[in-house]
Amino acid sequence: MSEFRYVLQPYKTIRDRYTCPECLKAKKFARYIDKATGEQLGNHVGRCERSDNCGYHYTPKMFFAANGITPDHNTDVAEWKKPEPRAVHVFKREVLEKSLAGYDKNNFIIFLKSRFSQELVNKAIEKYLIGTSRYWKGSTIFWQVDEQGRVKAGKIMLYNSETGKRVKEPHSFISWVHKALKIEDFQMQQCLFGQHLLKDKKQIVAVVESEKTAIIASIYLPQFTWVASGNKGGLSVDKCNALKGHQVILFPDLNAYKPWKQTAELYKFRISDLLERKATEEDREQNLDIGDYLLKASPAAFQQNQPHPEQETPPEPEGFSPTIMPLHNKFTEAEAAGKLDNHPLRERIRYLWQGVWMYRHQPIYCETYINQLAQIEI
Repeated sequence: MSEFRYVLQPYKTIRDRYTCPECLKAKKFARYIDKATGEQLGNHVGRCERSDNCGYHYTPKMFFAANGITPDHNTDVAEWKKPEPRAVHVFKREVLEKSLAGYDKNNFIIFLKSRFSQELVNKAIEKYLIGTSRYWKGSTIFWQVDEQGRVKAGKIMLYNSETGKRVKEPHSFISWVHKALKIEDFQMQQCLFGQHLLKDKKQIVAVVESEKTAIIASIYLPQFTWVASGNKGGLSVDKCNALKGHQVILFPDLNAYKPWKQTAELYKFRISDLLERKATEEDREQNLDIGDYLLKASPAAFQQNQPHPEQETPPEPEGFSPTIMPLHNKFTEAEAAGKLDNHPLRERIRYLWQGVWMYRHQPIYCETYINQLAQIEI
């Protein structure tokens, strides 16, 4: 009999194997169960059977640590060593560059052009290296490029050019460039979408689930560096390690707050609960994300609220408390003078400011912002 309380769920039928949260392969993931209760610890607590190609392993000990729980029993599991990784493949830069065309036939780009100016769309294309694929008519390539410029993966997706929603009928249109090119035995190691933008540790990095959301949010809120995990369970160890040293805020979709909160606690990231607090039941049924909320507003409303380089202070917008702008101006002046470089509340106040802009007609945001400013002696 095993000495361990937590074991991988024994295989009885195919229903005992699940989709891996890292590589997304179906029926390849075994979850840990508590032998004392027979219950699983969590959907992401387990091991991928694709040890050579994936190697994802999230142990009970990691689960308890992430949740701030100190069990009164042993949480060790049978030793399992991840095999030595096989050589990881990367694409030649020419493959990526060849895809940077055909935007008049790219459904996702067509949708962006229906919502934003040509200039903003072109900037987004250039910034995120958005490609076009012929794998499906109108499909888009979201390239995953790391900080060193290595092209590690290319995800192909198909969108509706009018709604901007993913095409899911008659099936989910998601594939990979290496499959489209029929590259055999391709050893893929994913990174964050937008990871090539993580060059300055002073950046505030905002993490969302989908590539589409990262691109849209970057147009509305360019003061953040927006990256995407690729899916709900996509915040792998490697991806989180790439964020170390940065100021990170997670913006989970409405169905992902709890598991992302665990990751935030484990890596000391901040996490936004704005959607959790404001979402209606209808919003939850539609599984909205921050990009869906941003699209309800005019981009111009956000753009005009960003101070111009030659403008000392931004114009006071309609709907603001009359006391907030003088306080905010004092904050920005002190920040520009370098007086707040090491202040512990500096980044929280900058973060709160985004909520003030977005929800300035709701007094709670202004009140919270003013209260935080009051704690700084300027």
